[in-house]
Amino acid sequence: MVEQPVCESTEMERLVDVYGTGMLRICCMYLGDVHLAQDAVQDAFIKIYRAWRPIENPSAEKAWVMRITVNVCKDYLRSAWKRKVNLVEQYPELPGMEEPKDGQGRLFQEIMALKPKYKEVILLHYYQQLKVGEIAAVLGAPLTHDFAVISLSDLLTPWEKIEKRLTAAAQADFVICLYNPSSRNRPDYLQRACDILLRDKDPDTVCGTVRNIGREREEGKLL
Repeated sequence: MVEQPVCESTEMERLVDVYGTGMLRICCMYLGDVHLAQDAVQDAFIKIYRAWRPIENPSAEKAWVMRITVNVCKDYLRSAWKRKVNLVEQYPELPGMEEPKDGQGRLFQEIMALKPKYKEVILLHYYQQLKVGEIAAVLGAPLTHDFAVISLSDLLTPWEKIEKRLTAAAQADFVICLYNPSSRNRPDYLQRACDILLRDKDPDTVCGTVRNIGREREEGKLL
């Protein structure tokens, strides 16, 4: 039998120091109640302690910690005793919870009013600085299920066949990755591909773009 690694007290202190504030911030935004958020953070750390294992990659460790935190918040939101409190007004001193300045207050309010599946992505990306792949892992949606990768280049494949591939992938509800999206000779192919996908895809489907994958100046953007 393989023994579960033991989380030493010094390691637990490090986790609290590194992630505690960010976890509290996320829990407050999810739950809307500072007291529930504090309880949720404590429960999350208990789960982290029980499931702890060494993770050498800091990004992977952060994604693992935040996934546990988000799942705890979701459990709390399912509880019948959840109370609704206007956290921004009642607890402005909470770290990271003050309403943004420089005219960004309205944007912050709009973000908080989004449906959970959209708000989660924005909070994790812009408030926790997680990359797109890490966000997918946190939300329990890494690309470990079926997905389709389709080139939009018609140098070797006629556009008519590409259209059929796009239609079939959309109708099958695959996660879809498009590459070779456009060039000087085909500047509108990405738009044409999106139009085809939207015949069968939900218009609210979350999507994004990535440039320079695995190279310097890698850049991802959620749309």
